[in-house]
Amino acid sequence: MLNRLAHPLRNGTPPWVPLLAITLVLTIVMSFASDRFLTSSNAYVILLDTALLAVIGLSQLAVLSVGEFSLAIGGIGALSGITAGYLIVACQLPVIVGLFGALIVGAACGVLNGIVVAKSGISGFIITLATGTGFTGIAVGFTKNQPFNRLPEVLTVFGTGRWGAIPYCIFATIVLICASAAFFRWNRMGRRILAVGGNAEAVTLSGLSSTTAVVYAHVLSGVIAAAAGVIAMAQLHEANPSVGSTWVISSLTVAVIALMTGAGMSGQQGEIMTAPAISLNRAGEIALEQVPGGTLVKSEYRLDQGQGGYSVHVIDGGARVELKIDASTGQIMSMERSNVQEQTQLQTQPQPAEYPGIRAGQGTVIAGQGGIDATRAREIALARVGGGTVVEFDSDYKRGGRIVYEFEILGADRRYEIDIDGLTGAVVEYQEKFPRRGSIIWHHD
Repeated sequence: MLNRLAHPLRNGTPPWVPLLAITLVLTIVMSFASDRFLTSSNAYVILLDTALLAVIGLSQLAVLSVGEFSLAIGGIGALSGITAGYLIVACQLPVIVGLFGALIVGAACGVLNGIVVAKSGISGFIITLATGTGFTGIAVGFTKNQPFNRLPEVLTVFGTGRWGAIPYCIFATIVLICASAAFFRWNRMGRRILAVGGNAEAVTLSGLSSTTAVVYAHVLSGVIAAAAGVIAMAQLHEANPSVGSTWVISSLTVAVIALMTGAGMSGQQGEIMTAPAISLNRAGEIALEQVPGGTLVKSEYRLDQGQGGYSVHVIDGGARVELKIDASTGQIMSMERSNVQEQTQLQTQPQPAEYPGIRAGQGTVIAGQGGIDATRAREIALARVGGGTVVEFDSDYKRGGRIVYEFEILGADRRYEIDIDGLTGAVVEYQEKFPRRGSIIWHHD
């Protein structure tokens, strides 16, 4: 969806050019229609509205980037503004405390939205419709529909003060836009959010947690919506619980226009993520078709600039062949041949192994002794973790010429790394990774 919105033009013209042209034409028309249109006061009013609308749209854009919608932005803005007003006016706390309180409430609302959406499997459209109504109800109920007024002068000046035709609050909008753009362009979590919005399946296959990305996107949206609530409070000179009642349509309009004009947060148009059309097994088959009689020793899925591909290693006599295969088309992008390490050649005599769905020989013979092949090792690994999808396979030689098969397996809610002894079939190392918490548990057998 994001790709289609972000690239309405395919003829090489930057997508924001038509919108700019329309804006200039309308400006010229309106300047002739009214002699007050190009005045400083009118420019101030337009920029004042833009300062708030841009932040509201930015809040929606954060959620759109992960492929979701949020109808709770208005409710979060209202509740956050009321929180700031209560702390500053009723509790007589410093302004900075009230502002931090508003941002914390916005983040908490975002956490709630993100967790419920990610865990329930229900559309974010429905979840945020319910939570947004709840947030607004809390704001109205807490204040009994009465605003907090008599705000400190520093807030009112920030909200409606100006330098010529430029309102002071628009500088806060610019800071928020720049900070968000930097987050999505250079921060690892920001790039993951965009990746999930482009293709959640490919992100999961690469071992990353799409659940975490969804939660972070909603938290970011909540914090930005809270900032919008504070700006609205400053512009109105009061914390009003009815603020945000019209923000849903405004947020969607601004966010969609931003995406259509190429102002989305990806920073690289048309390069979010490509879904893998071929499996890890098929990539191994393609590699062995190119190296007949070879031994498959390593296969893994990789992401490079948002594009998925497989790196497959095959032993062919005294050489090691690395093939890079496009995950969407199965096309071989590159093939490099290098000499196998001398120690490996002396200590082992590997024969073509049988890997999931690949028949290339009778198994692996280790230092002249009987052992298990990759297929049997895979069965042992999957049995140990209770099933899953093998997303990476490798084989390594330990001291004494003994081979160890290394697997990475993607389960329902975690990622496993498990090493199988190629001689005995014993599990020599076992690791569980929990993407949602980032914790690691080690087991040594």
